[in-house]
Amino acid sequence: MLTLKYRVSWIFPILFSFLPVYRLPIQLTVPLFPVSSEIKCPLECKKGHGRCALFLNSGTYFCQCDPGWFGPFCTNSYQCNCSPGSLCVGTSRNQSICVCPINKYGKRCYLTNNLCQEKNAKNCRNNGTCIPRDLRIPVDDKTTCSCPDKFHGDECELNETRIDLLIEMPAMKDSLLIHFIRVNSHMPALQLYQANNGGLMNV
Repeated sequence: MLTLKYRVSWIFPILFSFLPVYRLPIQLTVPLFPVSSEIKCPLECKKGHGRCALFLNSGTYFCQCDPGWFGPFCTNSYQCNCSPGSLCVGTSRNQSICVCPINKYGKRCYLTNNLCQEKNAKNCRNNGTCIPRDLRIPVDDKTTCSCPDKFHGDECELNETRIDLLIEMPAMKDSLLIHFIRVNSHMPALQLYQANNGGLMNV
C-alpha cells in the first residue's frame, strides 16, 4: 500500500490569469528528506492547527494546516467532503482539495478506476503495486508498476544487482582497490571505486 509523506512545497505565480490555460514548464527536484523550517519560521502557526513550512523556491514561509483547518494561520475549520479513504489537504473556493487513492479519481475521489483489473494491465510482481495512468496522456500502456525496494523493471521483475567479494586476508597487501562501473542505458557510465579506507569516490 502506498502512503503519502510530505517533503517540500513550491509556489509559482500565474502571470497571465486572463488566459484560459497557463502552461508552466518547470522541472522540480524533490529532496530526499523533509525541509525543516520550524526554527527560523516567523509565523505563529502553532497557535492555530498547523505547522510552519517553507516554499523552497522563494524562501518564504506559510502555515501548513492540519486536516479540517485552513486560513493563513490555520484557525478556520471546514468540513471535508472527500470520499472515504482519500486524503483531504485543504479547501479552495469552498471546495475540498482531495488526493485520491490509486483506484479512485475525480474532484472528490468518488469515481472508480478499474484499469488495474483489466486483462491487459501490468502484472506487477514481487509485491509491486499497479497504478493506472492518466487517461488524458496518450500512451500504449494504461497502467504502470510501483516497485518496492530492491526491485525494478516494467513489472518489478528484476532484482537489484549484488556483487559479493571474498578476499582472504593473507592475500591482501598494503592497499586494496575495488573498481565498479555502473552503466545505465539513459545515462553516461558512472565509475566508482572503494579504497582500503572505506571511502567511496567518483572518478
